Amino acid sequence: MNRVLYIINPTSNGGAGIKVWEHFRRELSAAISPRDVHFTRHSHHARELASAAVGYDLIVAVGGDGTVGEVISGIMAGNPENPRPALAVLPAGTGNDIARHVGAYPLQKAIAVLHAGQPRTFDLIRIDCQGDEGRLCRHAFLYATAGFSALLRFKPWMKRYLGPAIGTYLSMILALLEFRPPKMTVSWDGGSHSGPLWMAIAANAEHVGGASVRVAPGAKTNDGELDMLLIPAKSKPAMLGTVLPKIPTGRHIGIAGVAFFRSTAMEVDAERPMLVEIDGDIYGATPATFTVCPLALRVLSA
Repeated sequence: MNRVLYIINPTSNGGAGIKVWEHFRRELSAAISPRDVHFTRHSHHARELASAAVGYDLIVAVGGDGTVGEVISGIMAGNPENPRPALAVLPAGTGNDIARHVGAYPLQKAIAVLHAGQPRTFDLIRIDCQGDEGRLCRHAFLYATAGFSALLRFKPWMKRYLGPAIGTYLSMILALLEFRPPKMTVSWDGGSHSGPLWMAIAANAEHVGGASVRVAPGAKTNDGELDMLLIPAKSKPAMLGTVLPKIPTGRHIGIAGVAFFRSTAMEVDAERPMLVEIDGDIYGATPATFTVCPLALRVLSA
């Protein structure tokens, strides 16, 4: 790799981003030009920096899944006439699921991968959905959902002090208590569904939530397909007592009424706009389309 651009989120995980960057600089013997180092200053800045990068062979994202996801979307949004750079990750978040999936976790392993790792190609999910000012497009590495989302109830202290699994579960309980499942219309390659749903999920990876939630058993990030789940609307006692406890282990796919299938694309609409969540961030609202981008991204991996 000849030219390398570093994009650092200094506030990731309560300041872990800057600590990871300083640790990496201490271990690196070669000098880095200041023009190749950028610190993010606001939301979506990482995406802007990555999309504007020209002439770089590699972009190193220093931060959590949110920062890495922005860099991925920026790489994909770059000028198609220019060669698309590869990605490397120095994890500095709480979950670090993308880093885990590419073999760049924990930090010392990520540094070793950056020095000696080889590029591997991975599928991505393209998300087209509704934003405040029109249609939006972004790419995700892990998953995308429409419908129920616990993120509005999720607080950083939950994951930090309770752990990813318990923190996620607690936020889901709090959000579920006030959620009203809408009627949703879903279509995919050769199939369709119409009726009340808790959520529709397009998964590119098997584990999320700090690798503690097995959202889509058997999902692979390089098979050219997405693993889709439709989780039906059940009573709140059933959701709390039956569905939610089974999601971390992947046993939710065996619950009556849950549809679990593979497809290359899925369109989702609802009787009222529903939140679209991608890789742990709220991004937009329905109507939304989730489409696989086969082997679209090169990532330095173990």
